[in-house]
Amino acid sequence: MLGMKARVGLVLAALGLLATADGAGAPFGPGVVVAPSDITLSVHPTIVSSNDRMTIRGSVSNGRPDQKVTVQFKACGAHPLIYRDALETTTEAGGDYSFGQQGPFHLGVSGVYRAVSGDSVSAEVPVYQRVSVVLRAAGRGRYRAYVTAVLPFWRRHVLLQSSRGGGWKTLRRLLLVEQLGGSSGPAPPFQSIVRISVRTAPFRPGVRQGTRIRAVFPVKLAQPCYLGGVSDERRA
Repeated sequence: MLGMKARVGLVLAALGLLATADGAGAPFGPGVVVAPSDITLSVHPTIVSSNDRMTIRGSVSNGRPDQKVTVQFKACGAHPLIYRDALETTTEAGGDYSFGQQGPFHLGVSGVYRAVSGDSVSAEVPVYQRVSVVLRAAGRGRYRAYVTAVLPFWRRHVLLQSSRGGGWKTLRRLLLVEQLGGSSGPAPPFQSIVRISVRTAPFRPGVRQGTRIRAVFPVKLAQPCYLGGVSDERRA
């Protein structure tokens, strides 16, 4: 508990994520705050996958204990695109606060964090979410590629790539033609993030046995709310 009085206040029901296919609009809204502030915020890591955990910490310059600190998050694709309270705690002696190894609080999409204490607002910290990409055997030498995220990517494509000791070579594009039911993932406190999986039709890699293959979801198709993703390698 790090000697703190901490409680998590993650707001999901009011988020209103837009499941737009074209991803139009700026992902985080206008302007990142860079002016000096009486409160600081750091988030690590700032590039995350769906199961990563983050450390969120900072300090208030006056060094007083028991000051309320609220960490807020502005999620890409949310409507309206505003900050919402995500975490709340109080400072320790010296003015420090921390939410060590919590998360994921990014609600499954890229976005921006900031911390607020009284009239003080920290600089903004962008956090970027990677799309989850999985390559699975589908029987009889065939495979399927899956892309999973909070926002759906139906009718977009993944790249099938191969390598035999050198660099990766793109063999062809594979269309994501089937959208599966959403699956729930953990999001404190006692709520869930619904992630949507889309997959390709079964395919044969068309490469020599033993060749390494992988599926890649390009960043240009994942934007603006995600970074691209790469599956684990498999042997054909």
